[in-house]
Amino acid sequence: MHDNTPCDAELMQKQRSEDTKQRISQFKSYLTGKKLLDFGCGAGGFLLEAKNITAQVAGIEPELRLYPYFNEKDLDVYTDINVIPNSFVSDIWKIFITLELLNAYNEISEKNKMCYSIIVVFR
Repeated sequence: MHDNTPCDAELMQKQRSEDTKQRISQFKSYLTGKKLLDFGCGAGGFLLEAKNITAQVAGIEPELRLYPYFNEKDLDVYTDINVIPNSFVSDIWKIFITLELLNAYNEISEKNKMCYSIIVVFR
């Protein structure tokens, strides 16, 4: 992503739908009734699913080609944390990261890729 090639948000979501459903199920008790901020929300699949159980959702995604899709789906997604309205105060942050994205910084070998799910809950 982040280039000039076409961006199919629906396809992106279909490719990740099982993973998204599993994560929603895994974190449902933390998400229910909360205000969620999703860092790096991609095509917004997690936001769309979480919208059914949370009080409010918002995302941060720098990929501008996805914004027409976010508007179509009525998702509040911002290019970076500095443009989120002060009126949105989140209870929970969602950050899912694959260590392969950090490879340039940590020199993690190909066989040691791992996936972490991070949920930050404010109490």
